[in-house]
Amino acid sequence: GSNFKAGIYINKDLFGPFVVPILGYYSKTDQKEINFLFPSLIDVNYNLNNALKAGIRFNGTVKSYALNNSNRTVDNYLVKTENQLGGYIDYNYKNVHLNLFGGYSAGSSYRIFAENDEVDLAVSILKFGDDRTQLNSDLEDGFIFKATIYYRVKTN
Repeated sequence: GSNFKAGIYINKDLFGPFVVPILGYYSKTDQKEINFLFPSLIDVNYNLNNALKAGIRFNGTVKSYALNNSNRTVDNYLVKTENQLGGYIDYNYKNVHLNLFGGYSAGSSYRIFAENDEVDLAVSILKFGDDRTQLNSDLEDGFIFKATIYYRVKTN
């Protein structure tokens, strides 16, 4: 079967108030799976056999992390933005998965800002009142390769 969902993500991130409207669609058959979670994820994959599937994925994330000094107080924070598009294969052996992903990263960044240097409001990728001062340089766009091992618990 398939289903549609809608929602909203609201959070007070280290870079300021963050609001993301979310639209979702999920569909699964014996051979293919479609997982669409706009604006963060698009994943379409096909089962090649019982243990192996291949797919394409777009993954876009924005997260912030506190950077602590030796006194355990926040001096700066890091905003990680990733936009990755590529293909993958996923091998399953008794619920242990090996996932190999290769593709291209565009507009991804790991930006450092001073504590309390915030935007007025972030709505998905739009940032209003963003006069922050970046404390490091940006990454170049380029090819990426990721290898992941994970354990999947079946719930149904």
